[in-house]
Amino acid sequence: MEDVQTSGNFDRNARRTAGIALALLVPTVIGSMVAAVSGPEGARCFEYGECHQPPPGPSALSVLSVSVAAGVLGLAWPRRFLPFATARAVPVAVQLIAHVLLPGRIFG
Repeated sequence: MEDVQTSGNFDRNARRTAGIALALLVPTVIGSMVAAVSGPEGARCFEYGECHQPPPGPSALSVLSVSVAAGVLGLAWPRRFLPFATARAVPVAVQLIAHVLLPGRIFG
């Protein structure tokens, strides 16, 4: 009986983690973009049009897509369809890894 309760708590915590990470994805992207253009090179790009650094490309978009897809999967995967009790941890871990890698891809 205790194993089922522990599994339920783990599942609930994993689902909560996926939701929090999805909610923090937008501030992470906005903060990274602001930080990327707030330096002297970004100011020169805005003021004079001398842009030497290309905007974030397909790699940043792919990491963002992986983070969103894994987060939605981790958040919305019905418990009765999980192949094993801790299966929700896999997409949540992928989501968190992509979330950590995203600012690096935005900075280029």
